[in-house]
Amino acid sequence: MAADREGVPNDRKRGWRLPDLTLDRLWLIFPVVILVILSFHHSVRLLDFWWHLKVGQIIVETMSLPRVDMFSFTVPGTEFILQNWLTETIYYLLFRLGKLELLIAIHTLLLVASFIPIYHLCWEATQRVRLAVFSSGITLLALAAYANARPQIVSFLLFACFYWSLVRFCQGRRSYLWFLPMLMAFWVNLHGAFVLGLGLIAIHLFSESMRRLVLGSGHQTLSATQLGILSAVFCLSLGATLLNPEGPGVFEYVVGVLQDPGSQLFVTEWKPPNIKSLPGVVFFFGPFFVTLPIMLFSSRKLRFTEFCLFVVFGVFALSALRNGIWFSMIISPIVARMLTGTFVAETTRSPFLTRIISQNVGDGGSGNPFMNWVILLVFLTGAIVSSPWLFPRFFQKPIWQEETPVSAMDFLEEQALSGNIFHSQIYGDYLVWRLWPKQRSLIDGRMHIFGEDLARDYLATFSDTCWERRLEKWKIRYLLLRKNDKLLEGTDRIIQEARTSENWQAIYEDELCIIFEKAAPG
Repeated sequence: MAADREGVPNDRKRGWRLPDLTLDRLWLIFPVVILVILSFHHSVRLLDFWWHLKVGQIIVETMSLPRVDMFSFTVPGTEFILQNWLTETIYYLLFRLGKLELLIAIHTLLLVASFIPIYHLCWEATQRVRLAVFSSGITLLALAAYANARPQIVSFLLFACFYWSLVRFCQGRRSYLWFLPMLMAFWVNLHGAFVLGLGLIAIHLFSESMRRLVLGSGHQTLSATQLGILSAVFCLSLGATLLNPEGPGVFEYVVGVLQDPGSQLFVTEWKPPNIKSLPGVVFFFGPFFVTLPIMLFSSRKLRFTEFCLFVVFGVFALSALRNGIWFSMIISPIVARMLTGTFVAETTRSPFLTRIISQNVGDGGSGNPFMNWVILLVFLTGAIVSSPWLFPRFFQKPIWQEETPVSAMDFLEEQALSGNIFHSQIYGDYLVWRLWPKQRSLIDGRMHIFGEDLARDYLATFSDTCWERRLEKWKIRYLLLRKNDKLLEGTDRIIQEARTSENWQAIYEDELCIIFEKAAPG
């Protein structure tokens, strides 16, 4: 080390300086920061959040789990299994501690934590930063699209942990496999997707057993001891699922929700993906058509376990739009390993393609350290500004979805109006949160408890010219209708007919919705 005449090293006289930030490290950080920004930009949605928050409040305040429906006036007293009770309790405790801002921030941390295990598997499969970024981007886009606050986010994290542990175990790496039964004991009380954890273990156990049976013990297959460990972990995880308030009945609940005809009829995410829609492309068809050619043209062969995972979760994703997230998480590490084959392939097969891929996703070069820091600071600033504490203040936007009828609920609460309300289904969850127990919903996001008949009857009301007659059986006194409702085309017609009818009087109206009160007889 060079020194001046006084013997003081020159580096010490220069003082502190920024550590070097290479281009590869910047690439490594980039997906995480992007996911944080995209997650922060997701407002609290109307559906599948607010009623969970209300249940959490009831659990905390009463120290008991509701067993029957108490939120609706259409199916009151219906037996209702509250399988997400632990998530709902945590939701409300976070809300009470730091309102929606803290809840959204913790939700974002969980989303990033769900991405990290998949990202790490992609890195281990490639040992190339940009290839890991590209392949994990499939999962990143799916997580970002599903970044709205809801209990399912907990399943994303636990699914990723199970997958990470199982893949590393099969590769002979340190995997913490014995922690899976303990995680399952929590998962079964957090969200119904816990069955996917059992499915992951079962698929790995089956496929690795078949490989050993067909190939023998000399072809990098799991040993009999390792298969025994995998079997023991499966049995312990299966036993851990019984550690919930419903015991074995929790499986009946999950099957009932999956097969519920009302949800499949009424809820978009329970319908099969459509290649003509953006969600269908993001959650299934996009990842599928990206993965397929990579598998076909890579010099690496698809492992039997990877093939089983691809087929099982591909079929599962085709059954419902909401299942595409699991398919995206499964295929990212598979794509990563397949992509490394393009670098060892013979250039005579496609020299142009090999050169293009090597130049664009191959690592190399440190870039300008100062500019790298500037770019990182820009992204970090974007993440901070997008936080739920700052974004609403800077951009004058609410933390919740702009279509949330806050003012209408304020009016109903201030006027202390009593009587059944016929409302747009998308308003049901927020109505429960704001007005229960003084008001109850007609229908809300818990479609599996309302049944197919009620769902069809509700939908038919908007297309029936005699809609007032249909409302009589529910003893409706108020109409709370959403303006310009693109999901229910008959809503605007009902609003216009109510405006001109002597039977209804508009008592509240804003740019989002309108409230009518039924006129008294005579």
